[in-house]
This record gives sequence, C-alpha cells and structure tokens, in this order.
Amino acid sequence: MNSERYPILKMLIPYILGVFAAYYGNFPRLNCFLFISIILILLTISAILFAKLSYKLQWLPAFFLLFSSFLLGFFLTNFHFSPKVDTTIEHKITENHFWDISVMSAPIMKERSVKITAQLHNTLKGEPVWEKVILYVRKDSDALKLRHGDRLLVNTRLERAPPPQNPFAFDNRLFLQRRGIYFTGFVEASGWRKIDSAFSVRRAATQLQSFFAKQFRTTGLDGEEYAVITAILLGSDDTMPPTLKASYATAGVSHILCVSGMHVGIIFMILDFLLKPHAVLFVCGYSFGDEHINDTIINALKVNQSANVVALMFGKMKKDVTGKLVCPEAVKRSLERPNLSVWHDEEAVIGAQRREWSKFKDDKNEFANFNFTKVDDRVTFGDFSAFTTFLSELIGDHPDADK
Repeated sequence: MNSERYPILKMLIPYILGVFAAYYGNFPRLNCFLFISIILILLTISAILFAKLSYKLQWLPAFFLLFSSFLLGFFLTNFHFSPKVDTTIEHKITENHFWDISVMSAPIMKERSVKITAQLHNTLKGEPVWEKVILYVRKDSDALKLRHGDRLLVNTRLERAPPPQNPFAFDNRLFLQRRGIYFTGFVEASGWRKIDSAFSVRRAATQLQSFFAKQFRTTGLDGEEYAVITAILLGSDDTMPPTLKASYATAGVSHILCVSGMHVGIIFMILDFLLKPHAVLFVCGYSFGDEHINDTIINALKVNQSANVVALMFGKMKKDVTGKLVCPEAVKRSLERPNLSVWHDEEAVIGAQRREWSKFKDDKNEFANFNFTKVDDRVTFGDFSAFTTFLSELIGDHPDADK
C-alpha cells in the first residue's frame, strides 16, 4: 500500500506505539493539562516549520507531528488505565467501614465466598464516594441470591489490592486497575443487608446468563473447563481466573473467548440462509480471514449443493507480478467447491475454474437484459460503490437506468 496516498497511516503507527508504551510501562497518572499543552505546542511548531522551511527540511515538522501523535496515544492510554484515586479519596475509603453499594455483576462462587463487583455510593454519614470495588461475601444461602442491581448496606474494610508476592508472578493489582478497580474487601455473613432491588435489562440478562451457567454446573463441569465454556457460550469471563486469561493472551488465542454473541449470530444466519433450497448468497467485503465463518460457509455448501455463494472481492486477484494472491484462502476454497465463486476485477473462480474476465464471451446473449457490462475487461463488483450502482440500475432506481 502506498503510504503517500494514506497519510493517516503514518500518524497511526506512532499513536499505536504510544498506546503500547503507556499500557505496558505502568507509569503514574500524568497531568492532563500539561500533556494537552505539550501536544498543542508541538502541533503549533510543526505548522510554523512546515510554512517556513524548504522542501529538504520538511522532515523536521513531520517529526514534530509524528511525535505529537505518539504523545496523544500515550496520554489517552495513561489517562484511561493509570491509578486515578487521589490521597483524599483513598483515605476516606480505607477509614470508613460502612457503605451504601450497588451490585454490578452476577455473583461468582468461590470455595468459601461469593465474589461480586460493587459500586460504592455513600458512606454511612452520607459522604458521596463513586468507586468500583471487588467484594468477597462469606458464602451462605443469602449471598448466593445476590443479583445485579441489588442495593446493599455493608460493613467491610476496603484495602488496596495486594501486589504480586513473587517476581514475574501475575500482577492481579495491575489487572484490576486496568478495569478501574483499586480496592477489595471481605464481608462477613452478618456484615451486610439488602435494602433495595432495582429492575433493569442488565439485571434480567444477568439472571438469564446465571440460569444457563447453572445448567453447565449440573453436567459436572468445573474449574477451568467451566470458566472457558461460560466465556465462549455465554460471553461471561468473570469466572475465569486472571492467570487463565493471561495464558490465553500470551498464547495469542484470546479471540477464542469472543466467539459468543454477535459471532454466533452471524454463523447462525449464514447457516439458516444457505441451507434453504437454491439459496444464493452474495458476499461483499469479506476476505475469508475468519476460519470459523469459512468452515460454516463451506460445510453449508457441502450439505446443500443447490446453494451458491458469490464472493465479490475488491481489486485484482494478484498482488504483483510474482502471482502472489491478495486473498489466497478465498481462491483456494473456491477451487475446491464448485458452488463457491470468487470474483476479482480481472479474474474470477467460477465452477471451480479460474479464468480471466477478458475471455468471457456472452455468445448466447444471456446477459443482454442484465445490465452486466465489462469495462476494460474488468468487473468491479468488489468495489461496494460499483456494486450498489449496479443494483440501482438493475431495479431501475438510478439516474442512468434508462440509458
């Protein structure tokens, strides 16, 4: 890709580097006003130098501009993830033991306690404190009935999450901080009382999620197996230990835990449509980079051989003169399945045969009334603008439809 045509890419690279530097550097929270001032000064210097310097020295304003992008990524990430509890608030939180809180998550059963994420509202004296905390409630029949949205009065001593005890051990304190949680506490069975329960869509969804999670429990699933299955199927990773999440991230397979929700919905819609008799699915803008969706399409086409999928791909099939393909997986799959077609600008795979559009001849005049035209032996349906224009002409809803 020519970076001169897409200058935003040059700005994006230092921005991403700034994000990584702030995320992994674990820096203290920086002054917001100071950072904004520095960025504005650098941008001003860049603009002045750009107007004053000759072409040979244009790298200097470019440097200030790219450095501004780096600082912007660094600052936004630092602002989002770094500790933001000042000493006054921390003193108030650690000194007070009685709190008015709201439960913000479904309870998670531990060996001797029930873990909940809670939102602090007020101290017993009515002093407002707005912080998210983790509470471990002594396990009993009442604690197991806690639900999202419950309002509680609790007696607990809140403390900073402890740092790792050993070098290179998992840093649970940093993990919680990046979720906006800085304090944890333990609540005895006699140390809390439910005072209200508010209905919300989130509460209803959480209850439904908890119901299905219990069904998994009844099958004998436990431990890490239970945590993974609820994360994949129910979209709830609260039961996963932080160390297990870190293991998935280190292995580069965290995306497996995101298969739930919309992903499953997409797969269901694809299957539901392609299993209908003589179904024809046009796909525009998909590069065949997701193996889950690829397998769904191919398996549906194998089962229902009367169905067809036409993938409209943007640009040429080959990257360069070496013959390297832009979307090799799409071409490979279409050469194996006759009812999967891949259309690029200058080439296509139709009926498991790869051909150039220049060799296409409508000898039987089958496309005479189909508005199917080639421009310079190219078919540009992979360009979404060209495809929508074609559809508009097809239904007679286009200014040039009568020409």
